Amino acid sequence: MKRVLCVWFPQWPLQRLLLERPELKNRPVVISAKGKRGREVRLASKPARDQGVCAGMPLAEAEALLEPRNGTRSMWGALCLEESDPAADRVALEQRALWCQRYSPVVGLDDAPTPEAILLSLDGCAHLAGGEESLAWQLARDFTQGGHHVRTAVADTIGAAWGLARHTAHSERGPVMVEGESATQWLDRLPIDALRLTDTVLATLRELGVFTVGMLRTLPRSSLPSRLGAGIIRRLDQMWGEIPELITPVVPVAPLLREWSFEEPVSDRAILENVLQLLIEQMVAELELTRTGAQRLDCRLYCLGREPLRLTVGAVRPRSAVKHWHDLLRLQLERTPLPGDVLRMEVEATTTGTLEIGQATLFDDGRNTRQTREFETLLDRLSSRLGDDAVLRPSVVAEHQPEWAGRYEPAALPPAPTRPPVNPAPEAGARPLAMKPQPVPIVVLSLAPLGAPARFEWTGAEHVVFRSWGPERIEAGWWRGPNSRRDYYRVETTTGQRFWLFRDRESAAWFLQGVFE
Repeated sequence: MKRVLCVWFPQWPLQRLLLERPELKNRPVVISAKGKRGREVRLASKPARDQGVCAGMPLAEAEALLEPRNGTRSMWGALCLEESDPAADRVALEQRALWCQRYSPVVGLDDAPTPEAILLSLDGCAHLAGGEESLAWQLARDFTQGGHHVRTAVADTIGAAWGLARHTAHSERGPVMVEGESATQWLDRLPIDALRLTDTVLATLRELGVFTVGMLRTLPRSSLPSRLGAGIIRRLDQMWGEIPELITPVVPVAPLLREWSFEEPVSDRAILENVLQLLIEQMVAELELTRTGAQRLDCRLYCLGREPLRLTVGAVRPRSAVKHWHDLLRLQLERTPLPGDVLRMEVEATTTGTLEIGQATLFDDGRNTRQTREFETLLDRLSSRLGDDAVLRPSVVAEHQPEWAGRYEPAALPPAPTRPPVNPAPEAGARPLAMKPQPVPIVVLSLAPLGAPARFEWTGAEHVVFRSWGPERIEAGWWRGPNSRRDYYRVETTTGQRFWLFRDRESAAWFLQGVFE
């Protein structure tokens, strides 16, 4: 391998989070991880850094800095606190690396425990894009248009390209191109962090007054391993090409697909069901080798002279029961007319997950595992027969305004990840069970201009308030549009009914949000 292009993504975990959730772009975002002294800040967005938050700071201190003072509102919005997820960061970066295979046949990630760079071999492919510099510019433009922030460098070795991209390159100036004898001048000026050494070795070097690669190379080479370990010599030799270092290619995951081609077109449904069961058995057997189960299956029937017939079924949780999947697909196959004789059949597991393994108990432990399994089987069958959009489950959303705090999702689809609430949950009984999808305008009479309601009209009847609790101030984030500031009251009428009312502080209009059962 002669030439290497390194594409570095500064603060990749934060980039990934903001790309997946663009609504957080202008909010203070903190990614935390476990440190030596407890939870600490790993990365912080620009709004958070502008308020004094920095990497390595204790998480409690960062939360104190970002907490708005009493009676004020943060100009950046509420703090978004996220847990570090190295596995998700790596998977997302591998997806970008697979996309880069259109530029080079050999694409991989750097060898750091938490990689932030993509490495491309330019041997035999740079001329197809007009040269190395043109290819690097084009790749950087493509990532920038996709919302990424990248820095690129091209050098003779992986170590040199990685160090230059991380510590010399700038996105506005384009790629750093280093080749031949001029590389030594570039590399000697790099900080020692460019050698990909451990934090302990870097701290020791700084204590000795060694801050650049050139300063390190002036030290006696024979004494370095005994004082700093053999790894420092290996990294130096890798940067200058004395020790070969190869890119480990990122290989796309092969789809979990099983297929069956018929010698003659088949229309007999009994034969199709038998082949379907055989394919499911092969699929489940392969998944069980890694203790995983299928959560969503696609079955495709290729008919003579027609478009393929696609049947899709899902489960509430990963399953490895052949009979369960066969019954779900058979139900769909029975009520779906075949467009023609079938030439080929395919079964693919599009979504998988880790199987839950538990030991059976002699006595009832209160978890009702059997009833839970039976209920989930019922949900899977209903979703297969009626469709995903017909069988829904409620899901909680981290929103302040009640009408946005919940939604319905297909029961047979994997639940979306939820974030822990920033504020503590309200006390029991503070929220009605019967919530209106949208606030209902009502006419309210209060004894004071900004006081609690005394009586109100709803559904053509007048309700007299016996007692009330409040106000409770609820505000929506500025990113939702116009400011929404509400004062909520729980009221009990003279007839014993309870309602949840609020006054909009901008328009002074009253609305009914829910009814207590």
